[in-house]
Amino acid sequence: IAIVNGRFVPELSDLEGLDGAVSVRGFSELFAGGNDPALGRVGSLASDVDDPMLALNTALFDDGVVITVTEGATVSRAIELLHVVAGDAAVTTMPRHAVFVGEGATVRFLERHEATSELGHTTNAAIELDVAEKASVTWAKLQAEPLAATHVGTLTTTIGTEARFAHLTMTLGAKLARSQIFARVDGEFVEATFDAATFIKGEQHADNTLVIDHKVPNGVSQERFRSVVDDRAQAIVQGRINVWP
Repeated sequence: IAIVNGRFVPELSDLEGLDGAVSVRGFSELFAGGNDPALGRVGSLASDVDDPMLALNTALFDDGVVITVTEGATVSRAIELLHVVAGDAAVTTMPRHAVFVGEGATVRFLERHEATSELGHTTNAAIELDVAEKASVTWAKLQAEPLAATHVGTLTTTIGTEARFAHLTMTLGAKLARSQIFARVDGEFVEATFDAATFIKGEQHADNTLVIDHKVPNGVSQERFRSVVDDRAQAIVQGRINVWP
């Protein structure tokens, strides 16, 4: 799924082999269609997150896709969200995606952020991910933007009963980078892992932030963060795990 300068480009995307188990639609298509039910769900997973960069994305997002994975489907091919900043001008991009994984579905995602030049630009990306009951989702994010860039990426996710969720953030690029996750465990017997690997040097600054809300009993989450830092670079890990009464 090609996202160029914050906008979904169907003609550069390869959506073959999804076997009807995955629906991918751009926001421009949904807006043109009027009162599409999918639009009513967009924003619902981020509504209780108080974060200024997420609020800015909500107010100004350029474009993006709504992805729906059918209940019970096993998607053999990984779904790649490729974000590319292209051109010879410094730009600010604000892509927004909403992903709904149906009950009992199994799927893998790769989220990539790159650029065609070394020019400075700003990315403020946001993803809403709903993992339904008994679903299994693996999500890997690779941030390899130029060293002059600024990157902020926000993932808000809700995880349902008996679901399995594994997330990896790998940070290589950008002068200033922040990857943040706001996760809500809404169902019992959830297994979730949050991993991050950071490799930076020079004057780079990389921030990994994770906030988890265990709202029900009998859930398990694991958090592992590793950083390799050279020169005067700085790597930060921060977050909070809330276990509700």
